[in-house]
Amino acid sequence: MLLSAEKITSNLLDWKNEYETIAVICKDIQESKELVKNLENVLEKQHGLKDYVNLFSEDNVEISGKVTVLPIEYAKGLEFDAVIIADASRECYPSEDGYAKLLYVAVTRALHELKVYHKGLLTGLIADSIPEDRKNAEFEEDNFH
Repeated sequence: MLLSAEKITSNLLDWKNEYETIAVICKDIQESKELVKNLENVLEKQHGLKDYVNLFSEDNVEISGKVTVLPIEYAKGLEFDAVIIADASRECYPSEDGYAKLLYVAVTRALHELKVYHKGLLTGLIADSIPEDRKNAEFEEDNFH
């Protein structure tokens, strides 16, 4: 389930002259491919921009000068000036530890600016309060000698 390409395109165009490296991170390769196709259509038809979106894959690792769309599995270890998380909905990222780790990788790729989009309800990993049993324990100040 992806957001409309028009909403994401608006952000990309706002960032076009401000940032050198921009990424749109999707949950998996299928969503990445679908989003690239949709973004290319909108950018070309509505804004006259061709070849502005790049699908990052094992065969294509270029990240500079274009908008890079990639799944989280390829994002680890990479950094971008600006990042869009394409769909941080509860459906894509249930409140479970494994999904928390994936989302953490995605949101920590941005050096300067991060936008998080969601279709439907925002994932509880971001929106919900931390349950009391999951919070860090408060420590009393000890006097160490």
